[in-house]
Amino acid sequence: MKTIRVVAAVIRNGDKILATARGYGDYKGWWEFPGGKIEEGETPQQALVREIREELTAEIAVGDLIQTVEYDYPSFHLSMDCFWAEVESGRLELKEAEDARWLTADQLDEVKWLPADMELIEPIRQILAKRMTLAYYEENAESFVTGTIDVGFEHTQKRFASFLSDGAYILDFGCGSGRDAKAFLDMGYQVDAVDGSEKLCTLASENTGITVRKLLFTELDEYEKYDGIWTCASILHLPKSELKNIFSG
Repeated sequence: MKTIRVVAAVIRNGDKILATARGYGDYKGWWEFPGGKIEEGETPQQALVREIREELTAEIAVGDLIQTVEYDYPSFHLSMDCFWAEVESGRLELKEAEDARWLTADQLDEVKWLPADMELIEPIRQILAKRMTLAYYEENAESFVTGTIDVGFEHTQKRFASFLSDGAYILDFGCGSGRDAKAFLDMGYQVDAVDGSEKLCTLASENTGITVRKLLFTELDEYEKYDGIWTCASILHLPKSELKNIFSG
């Protein structure tokens, strides 16, 4: 089966992404992420910049690769490199598509996606949801700390500590206000604390007296360093599909 290599841009504007309705061919009216074929001598990123300029007139900045979709259509195999992107300059104008919409994570199922593009929907939904969660904590860090720092968790903290030896090394994974990290420090344990929100890291550092690092769950790369990992409510923000990798990583 013939393989066609293409690129697609998931153009983001805040918590929304751009979808376009195809204006031609067998899938006319179906929705997709804009892009097109990679020409000889082009990198995928160069091809994407050119395609968006031709299709939508705007100049984009190409970000990270989301994934490469491999999909078998009836007459060919599609290999599609999909990248995050943002409009850098210019105005989006539809040259080939018949319609366009900016969609939030909750609206992704409101349009009929091309089969290959459908492979991207769940990963994008999860990433957008994660960004929205982090944005919430960035915007509400002070009130979150005020509302949680004095909540009594002594019983649960002591039960967790009962499984550890004296002087054990604890990671507070998603420490929020730093309440629990401070409690474990006061018990005499070694403690590292991390959080995905930069503002919460700053406030937790003030509350604990230790430097709290900004780190996402997927970015932790320590191996057999800690005797215990405390994740009080923090992994509730993760989609089920990520939990296995987090626990095993």
